[in-house]
Amino acid sequence: MTKHKKIKMNMRKSTLDSLMLAFLSSHAPTRMSVSEKCGVSKVTSGKAAKALVESRIMCEKVFSLNKESPCSHLFIDDELLVMIIDLSSPTFKMTLFDANAVSKFNSFHNYDDSMSFDENINIFLSRCGLKAKKSGFSFSAISVIYSDTSKHDLKINAQRRARLPSIEDCAIISDAIYSVFHKRSISHLTVSQAICEAVKFGEVEGVSGNEGVSYIRIGSNTSSFHIHANGSITVCSPQGILSDEEKYLLQNKHLITKENTDTILAHISKFMSCAFSPLIIILESEYHLPDESTARMLTRELTLAGVMQPIIRFKQNDTLFILGAVRHSVYALASKCLIP
Repeated sequence: MTKHKKIKMNMRKSTLDSLMLAFLSSHAPTRMSVSEKCGVSKVTSGKAAKALVESRIMCEKVFSLNKESPCSHLFIDDELLVMIIDLSSPTFKMTLFDANAVSKFNSFHNYDDSMSFDENINIFLSRCGLKAKKSGFSFSAISVIYSDTSKHDLKINAQRRARLPSIEDCAIISDAIYSVFHKRSISHLTVSQAICEAVKFGEVEGVSGNEGVSYIRIGSNTSSFHIHANGSITVCSPQGILSDEEKYLLQNKHLITKENTDTILAHISKFMSCAFSPLIIILESEYHLPDESTARMLTRELTLAGVMQPIIRFKQNDTLFILGAVRHSVYALASKCLIP
């Protein structure tokens, strides 16, 4: 585990929280840009910047941006890694990410429904945890991600003996993680909460955090939800509006085409647009990636349906909930190190 220095700050908690959020959600922020964003003096902003660097949460690099005079810009420290334990699908994943969600180590375990819940968790954490220890990488925090589906609905066999974890199991999962790494997980998030964190930390272009945003992901575990302007989340069950043919295609990735993928995304998007009138819809797919042709098709379908046109965003390289979980974990770590 990477050690981070704890620093006591002569500063109000609310001020320190807003400064940490600004430093961690901006692109190459400076003391001046953060002081202007938070409405505080450059001296106050500088104190938070100095503490973030001394605690090894962030680092400084001097360069010129937009042809201005060279000055110090802050970045999350290059050596700060976060372990993301993704339990949101039947393939459990343990991955070490840097602040930009670039993978440094990964291992996985396919859920075996012939074994109990506890057996699956223990096998996954012990085997993958041993590999993580042997990888030679040091990490600063552990974050766990769960499906938004409730514990009751996560049963995966007729006998209801085996099931996937839900966030209601966070205490059990935390104890199991501690038994392997001797460290508590810093956060437990559902996929929707992690996406909400990604929006909060500026990982979605054009979103300030004050708009309604709908998210749709299709694949073996299709999900959708809406993030309201006040930060609350409404989780939906898109499977209920899909045809039997669409459900079959989603469970057989070798059969589904790009056209099928776009059609299903459009079908769910129309439902989300009618239900919530989002300003922005974010699309993701485990199969064929959404692109500009997807956005054009969706715009055409929504126009024909007489629905207000949202802005279409899609992720091509990164999984958005991973970015949100990583950035949230770094913020939680900073909150433990910088003590008001």
